[in-house]
This record gives sequence, C-alpha cells and structure tokens, in this order.
Amino acid sequence: MTVEVLLQLLLGALLGAAGQMLRVLVGFKKLFDQADQTQQTFKDLFIPARLVVSLIIGAVAGMLGMISVTSFHPDFLSTNTKQILLSLLGAGYAGTDFIEGFIRKFLPGGESGAPGNGDQTSPSTTGGPPQPDPYQAIVPTPYIPKISVPAPGPTAHL
Repeated sequence: MTVEVLLQLLLGALLGAAGQMLRVLVGFKKLFDQADQTQQTFKDLFIPARLVVSLIIGAVAGMLGMISVTSFHPDFLSTNTKQILLSLLGAGYAGTDFIEGFIRKFLPGGESGAPGNGDQTSPSTTGGPPQPDPYQAIVPTPYIPKISVPAPGPTAHL
C-alpha cells in the first residue's frame, strides 16, 4: 500500500509541475516582450531560482490535488483517467496562484502590496526608480487590493 501512495503522490507532483509549466510558458512570452520593450535581454530578466520555486509550488499543488481525488487504491487510474489527469494539471496551474497568494499575504515580508503582486514593479537596489519585476512576467499573480483598517480610537473601559 505504501508504494501505491508514494506513486500516486509522485504522479500528482509531476502533473502539478506540468500544469505550472503551462503558466511558465505564457510568462516566458511576457518576459520576452518586456525584454524587447526595455532594451534588455531575456537573460537579464530571467531568474532561474524563481522558476524552480514556482515549479515546486506547482508540484505541491498537484500533490494536494491528488490527495483530494484519490483514496490511494492500487487501481486508482483504472477509472476516469482523463478527468483525473486533467484535474491534476489544473491543480498545478490554478493551485499555484492560490499558494503564491497565500505566501505573499500571510508570511513575513509577503504583504499584499508587495512587489510582484499586481503592481509589476520592485524597488531598485541602487535607490533609483522602481524596476519591472521579472517574476511577475514569468508567474503572474492576481491583483490583491490593500485593505485599510482604521486605527482603533480611544475605548471606554467598562
């Protein structure tokens, strides 16, 4: 039984990473366009570490998707194979948005107005004007608006 569980989780991870790779291909096109507009090369804008991280996030999303659709039986792929495989590709594609949004919103240093989260700029390390965020072109994330919460006023203690 353990081997079936591991193989099914591995299949989920591979399909999740493949779904994320579809997003990456779209991002590459945007990155090439951005490189043309800014008179830079693709190599100047491309950050391999971010690509690897996004593929790992896609693999995690695929594994979570596999956990949601399987009961870990040895005959798992004998029924509904096409639907299951496509749903796991979709989990990697869409699940990455969810996981990245969660990371940016709830983990330290990842506030919702962080660079690369809709504004497509990042602060310059040289103190100059903001530069385009190359990661946004590779792995676009949905816009998450900042929510202002008014500061609490003086309260009466009862």
